[in-house]
Amino acid sequence: MVVMGNSVRYLAQSAQAAGARVIAVDAFADRDTRAASAAWHCAGEPSPQALWATASAVLAAQPGAWCYGAGFESAPRLLRDLASRHRQLQGNPPQVLELLQEIPRWLALLDQLEIPRPPTQCHPPAAPQGWLTKPAGGCGGQAV
Repeated sequence: MVVMGNSVRYLAQSAQAAGARVIAVDAFADRDTRAASAAWHCAGEPSPQALWATASAVLAAQPGAWCYGAGFESAPRLLRDLASRHRQLQGNPPQVLELLQEIPRWLALLDQLEIPRPPTQCHPPAAPQGWLTKPAGGCGGQAV
């Protein structure tokens, strides 16, 4: 199984624990990721484009099941490209990330499902003190 994302230690360890032969693609290739992987590839930087380029080459050489983690939130089209060429995606399809970029729709879904969330709005508040801002599709703590 190929696992890909900014940092995939958790995916590699989980897949390894389930008995999968793991090939990791991430931006760091830390010791724990390498220990949980049969092979690893460092994308060199935590950008969706670098991850996509490395993952594309790995999947071309090692076809089979794959999944993604954090790092592709701002670029679901890159995942859509991988999914169109490598059909054994395990996990959410790229359309889920596209939904997450439609903030009003996403917030309405959270409300419909009664999932608690902090006060959120799609436009800057008149008094921005105490508010955090984040672009749609941002991952982790990037751009907060």
